[in-house]
Amino acid sequence: MNKCYGYVRVSTQYQVDDGFSLEFQEKEIRNYAEYKKLNLVKIFYDRGKSGREIKTRKELQEVLNIMEKDDVLIFYSLSRLVRKAKDFHNIDEELRDRGCSIVSIKENLETVTTMGKAFAGITAVFAELESNSTSDRVKEGMKMKKEKGERLGRIPYGWKLSNGKGTDLIEVPEEQVVINLIKKMREEGNTAVKIIKHLEDNGIPPPKLSKQWRPCTVLNMVKKEVNIKGRQIKE
Repeated sequence: MNKCYGYVRVSTQYQVDDGFSLEFQEKEIRNYAEYKKLNLVKIFYDRGKSGREIKTRKELQEVLNIMEKDDVLIFYSLSRLVRKAKDFHNIDEELRDRGCSIVSIKENLETVTTMGKAFAGITAVFAELESNSTSDRVKEGMKMKKEKGERLGRIPYGWKLSNGKGTDLIEVPEEQVVINLIKKMREEGNTAVKIIKHLEDNGIPPPKLSKQWRPCTVLNMVKKEVNIKGRQIKE
C-alpha cells in the first residue's frame, strides 16, 4: 500500500465550528484513503491559518518536508491547500520532483497522471480567480457597512446590537450568565472539557453559528475583549 498524508486547514473560528470544519475535512480524507486502499500515516492540521500564505503554515511545511517517493498528499479542496495558482504549481513541482502526487477530493484531482496534472493546474488558476472575486466582494461589503455606520465583524457571544443596528453593543442577560459560569469554573481550575460537559449536561446551547461547544470557544470567552461604545471591556 502506498503511503499517504492528509492535510486540513481552517482560517477562522466559523470554519472550525461549521463550514469546512476540521472534522469534516478529516472524515473526507479518511474515507478517500480507505476507498483507494492507501496507508494513511498521519493528518496534519493548520488551525486559524490563511490560505494566502504558505510559509507561515507550520503543519503544511512539515508534511511537505517528510514526503518521499510514491507518497500521496490528500486534502479536501484546493482552497484548503492554497489560494494562489503560483503556490500550487510550486508545491506540485516540488512533490513531482520527488515522485509524489497530490489529490484534491472536492475537485476530483489526482496528479498521478499527465492529464491530471494539466487539469489540476487549470483548476488552480480558476480557484485563485474565485478567491480574489470573493475577497473583493467582502471588502466592498465591509466598505458599505462602514459608510452606513454599521458594525464590522461578528458579534461576540453574550452581546447584541443596540436596537438591532449601529455599532454599540448591549448585553444579552442569559448569555452573560453562561459567560460568568464559564469564568467561575475556569477560576476553580476546571478544564475546558469539564466545562463543556457541564454545559451540555445542563442543556445550555452553544453560540448560534456553532453546532456544539468546543474547547477553543470556551477558552476564548474568558479572555475576549468587547468594544462597547468605544471602550474595551473585559468579559
